[in-house]
Amino acid sequence: MTDHERDALHQKEVASLKEIIAQLTQHNRVLQLRVDALVKRLFGKSSEKLDPAQLQMLLEGLGGAACGLPKARSLHRRPRRLGG
Repeated sequence: MTDHERDALHQKEVASLKEIIAQLTQHNRVLQLRVDALVKRLFGKSSEKLDPAQLQMLLEGLGGAACGLPKARSLHRRPRRLGG
């Protein structure tokens, strides 16, 4: 392989990596908007309660399960024992 061929190959690799970075950056922006919307919904002034199953569905839809994110735990507490 000549130096010219090697340089051309490196330029193609750099261009490919730049495209991947651009795609991942855009995907990251979309995910950040979704996280921001969820935070606003959960903790905003007039927030509705979000069921943990709904959050789990969203995370799985985003590929969260494949990324090793833990499953959403139930936010329901056990009833207190009376007279204990």
